[in-house]
Amino acid sequence: MAIEFPCPHCAQLLRVGDDSAGKTAKCPKCNGLASIPAGDAGTNPGFSGGTPFGAPLPSSYGPPTPGSYGEVPAAKNPYSDAGDASNPFGSQPGFGGTAPSINPYASPQSAYQPPMTQDVPINPQVVGVEPIWNYAWQLWQQNLGLLLGVTVTIIAVSYVISFLFMIPQFALEQNGEREAAQIVNGLGAIVSNLVQFFLGIGQAQIALKLARRQPAQYTDMFGGGPRFFPLLVAMILFVIAYFVGLLLLIVPGIIVILMWWPCYYLVIDRKAGVIESFSVAAKVSQGNWGTVFLLWLTSIGISILGCLAVCIGLLFALPLVTMLYSVAYLMMSGQIPVQPAYGQLGPFGQPAPKW
Repeated sequence: MAIEFPCPHCAQLLRVGDDSAGKTAKCPKCNGLASIPAGDAGTNPGFSGGTPFGAPLPSSYGPPTPGSYGEVPAAKNPYSDAGDASNPFGSQPGFGGTAPSINPYASPQSAYQPPMTQDVPINPQVVGVEPIWNYAWQLWQQNLGLLLGVTVTIIAVSYVISFLFMIPQFALEQNGEREAAQIVNGLGAIVSNLVQFFLGIGQAQIALKLARRQPAQYTDMFGGGPRFFPLLVAMILFVIAYFVGLLLLIVPGIIVILMWWPCYYLVIDRKAGVIESFSVAAKVSQGNWGTVFLLWLTSIGISILGCLAVCIGLLFALPLVTMLYSVAYLMMSGQIPVQPAYGQLGPFGQPAPKW
């Protein structure tokens, strides 16, 4: 006989021998430790065929049925006698084809990948700096061409807009109309910042897709229109709160950043309302203030190194900073695992583990 029970961390169905009751098992999917209950398969009262304690799974994880997707895929999960049909994380054509097996002992291409969906519910969790850095570094290496192209585009567009406004500004100054020249200069700065803000939404969307292992392309950076005005209002409120905090002896301003920084991604990624984004952001950042502060120091260091490299290094540094915060948001909100499959290489060319 065997004992079947769900992992308390990721809901993976585990199967061990009946002589293991009362011992501790390590989940091959998330590396979490779980206590093995007594009893044989199907008798564990804490498991009702879905998530631990019978909690319902998100609709997007439901098993495929012959009526919806055709023939149900063959069983691939070595921990379930019923195969993929009973495994909420098994291969599902509904995710755009047959997803790779999550068997950690299978071939490398079947290592677990983050869910290719935005329907995963927000489930805040405490995350350290190391998993965020490792995964962001791997994504930066694998997608440097796309990330570099997006960064170059944003900088180039900003310079073009500034140049276009410099022409009438220079002409007005030559005619002695200094006030009009200053107005044109101010308008140029506003237009440039708004365009950068718009392209920044697309840049964040690309980074989030890459972190979820979804296909992303260059044209995605121009798809931020629907979230432009809600995000603009949210960021105006964020900046006001930040400056008010700075006036109150600086520390409250720092707290504003540490507590509410995820609101930017929540409006873009989850289409959250302005006020809702702040309340959810506070929950996501809870317990992660130390990690966010260290990420902030890391991003400053990366930017300084980029400036030292004749400023050309910024073209490479800024995409890495973007990936760091995108991965931090997804991990802290529980939308991707803290230990995703990195790929063939880890930080600085070292072999990366797979889960």
